[in-house]
Amino acid sequence: MSLDLLDGEKVVFRSGLSWLPFARPVFASFFVFLIFAFALYTKIALIFFVVLVLCFYVVFAFISSYFEYTKTHYVVTTRRVICERSYFIRNVTDEIILDQVESVRVNQTFVMSWLNYGFVDVRGTGGRKLSFDWIVNPK
Repeated sequence: MSLDLLDGEKVVFRSGLSWLPFARPVFASFFVFLIFAFALYTKIALIFFVVLVLCFYVVFAFISSYFEYTKTHYVVTTRRVICERSYFIRNVTDEIILDQVESVRVNQTFVMSWLNYGFVDVRGTGGRKLSFDWIVNPK
C-alpha cells in the first residue's frame, strides 16, 4: 500500500482483513468434495458436470478472497482515517479527516472476539460513513 502522508502526519493504527473471508471458499470446497463423492458413487454424468462448474466457482472464490485479503488496508493517522481497497484493476480510497469524525461503532460479538475480528463503522459529518469490515483486532 502506498500511503501518501501529509506534513507532520504519522500512522497511529494500521490493520488489514482477517482470514475469515477465506471461509466461504473453504466451505464451498468441502461441499464440492461431497458432491463429487456422491457423483462417484452414483456414476451420473450430470453430477460430474455440476462438480466441474462448482470447481470453477471455488477457484474464483479463492482468487477473489486472496485479492480482497492482500489488497485491503485500514489506516488511522494523526489527521485522517483511511480505508483503501483494491479490486483487480481499480483502487478505491476513502478517507475522513479526524476533525470531521462524529462517531465510531465497533461491532464484535463473543465469537468475533474469540476469532479476533470485528466490524468498525466510522461516521463523519454530512452522513459520510467508512466501514472497516472483517478487520483484525478492532480496538
